[in-house]
Amino acid sequence: MAAQSSKRVVTIRIVGGGGSGDSGEKKTKKKSVEFDPRKILSKALDDAFPTLAKVKNSELAQFTIKKAGAVLNSSVSYATNRYFSLKEDYLSENVYNNIKSGVTKGLGMASSLISGAAAGAKTGSVFGPVGTAVGAVLGASVGGFGYGLNQYVQYQQKMSGYYQQLNATNAQTQFQAKRLGLSNEGQNTLN
Repeated sequence: MAAQSSKRVVTIRIVGGGGSGDSGEKKTKKKSVEFDPRKILSKALDDAFPTLAKVKNSELAQFTIKKAGAVLNSSVSYATNRYFSLKEDYLSENVYNNIKSGVTKGLGMASSLISGAAAGAKTGSVFGPVGTAVGAVLGASVGGFGYGLNQYVQYQQKMSGYYQQLNATNAQTQFQAKRLGLSNEGQNTLN
């Protein structure tokens, strides 16, 4: 059997043009694809609740939310510190501080990855969808590397502070021992 060939014609009619007249030229606009989960979620909520979006996006609302968050954080921190100092429950306080530190570091890492991915996607969008994806991955890796490097520097600063305190304490102890006559000059033996 011979296959019958059929020709199909697709006609596209554009209604409500841009008002520039019908010059017969085909104009295309390249729309950049941006990957930012915060913006996507915010836009979805704004589209669902337009009145709420106007109030939410006002400067006064943003200022109020920021201040309320700071007051709430301060209040919770004060209450927990007071509880731990009154109960003298140092083990629970240590666990609480470790959890709080872990959550803070996790949020910082996530924020760094997301902002790096968004910046990379925005930069890579010049090269199309593939460039957007590659840019997002590269941006996230740069953000993660930068965050890790910053944590390493902070750790080194903290350890340097500890060693400075330890050296100062040792020097003070040796001075007090010599002053009280507990050491035998350079021998560091008790009398």
